[in-house]
Amino acid sequence: MIKAIDWVGQFPKYNGGSEGIKPGLERMEAILTALGSPHQSLSFIHVAGTNGKGSTCAFLSSIFAAAGLKIGLYTSPFLETFHDRMRVGGRCVTDEQLDHYVQRLKPIVDKLSEIEAMQPTEFELVTALGLLFFAEEQPDIVIWETGLGGRLDATNVVTPLVSVITNIGLDHQHILGASESLIAKEKAGIIKTGVPVVSGATGEAIQVIQTDAAGKSADISVLGVDFTAEVTALSITEHRMRYDSSTLHFGELDVGLLGAHQAQNAALAIRAAEVVARIRPEFAVSSAGIRRGISSASWPGRFEVIADHPIVILDGAHNPDGVQALTSAIKTLLPGKHIRVVMGILQDKVIPDVINPIARLARQVIVTQPNTPRAAQSGKVEQILKELGVPSVSITPVSDAVLYALENSSEEEVVLVTGSLFTISEARAWWKRWIAEGR
Repeated sequence: MIKAIDWVGQFPKYNGGSEGIKPGLERMEAILTALGSPHQSLSFIHVAGTNGKGSTCAFLSSIFAAAGLKIGLYTSPFLETFHDRMRVGGRCVTDEQLDHYVQRLKPIVDKLSEIEAMQPTEFELVTALGLLFFAEEQPDIVIWETGLGGRLDATNVVTPLVSVITNIGLDHQHILGASESLIAKEKAGIIKTGVPVVSGATGEAIQVIQTDAAGKSADISVLGVDFTAEVTALSITEHRMRYDSSTLHFGELDVGLLGAHQAQNAALAIRAAEVVARIRPEFAVSSAGIRRGISSASWPGRFEVIADHPIVILDGAHNPDGVQALTSAIKTLLPGKHIRVVMGILQDKVIPDVINPIARLARQVIVTQPNTPRAAQSGKVEQILKELGVPSVSITPVSDAVLYALENSSEEEVVLVTGSLFTISEARAWWKRWIAEGR
């Protein structure tokens, strides 16, 4: 029997350029039709945006789980294992399930692939496997994160209860467009006729999204207009916020994820839960459930503090907006601390815009390369750091870079591992092994 992960890995995968990206939904639609349309038996909340998608999905999952609902969660990329991408009730899909689904999927894909243009990509197949998993497990709601973009993303084959667009920033411009307005148009492609929208976008981007929503008769709730979020307390050990809408008020909520930007993601999730309750009263979450959900939410690799002496933080910031949120959190939560940065970024990013803000906070940057063909070459990163006057050293693999940072940091310093979720994934896996071995 062919193993699912090996089989999926044979298909074109996104490499940061154009490989592994095939615009259009015709392959996904053909696959799902041949499978008997498993997605049509499910209820979804579809989440798109430049940053904050994963955190918003984590808040949504936590809120609805706190109400006792059975929740499916589909996210990408995975952080530790392939199975992280899809889970129900907190339990990841198993190898046995994936292998079983491949037996159904493979003959369909083999036939489609006889026409070159119909050969699916890796992400399309992963998405199909996810839908088979959820159709078998029958969760009450699936929290459904886009991969890249929205309009032509493989996930855009569902009609959700509500569409969530977190924010719009500059990332993947070579695919989505060179401006925030063009990117917003692509992200707004998840909006369906008559399906409510919740968004945290601003400026020209929200105007594009509002126009698209109006054209599809989709009611839209905008952060800062229809509902608000305000940070009331923020430190390295706690985060509290206030939430207000026309129908719901929380004077103070404990937030499970650190960083001022997480209040916005939490607010998007709360508003989406309000909208769902109007559409499907059986999915309504009590005020107490929302409190529990927001406070208990967790999302690895997003300002994740994994040690205290020195403080070690993992954060997958990889584009200008993500880096801005990260550096703001560092300045707010760790004022005056010496920061030693382990940085491994991808070559398809606007490298100076990712490097500069973080590097200016660092007393040293340890440049590394995650184990992916998309990794930026250390020499290119070091040249930028040299021009900035930031001390740096190149160490690969990621595990050696993190160990070097720990061995050269005092207990009062901070080690920040960042630049890419690929880097975070390797660092986190090594950290678990290191702890298990007794450090």
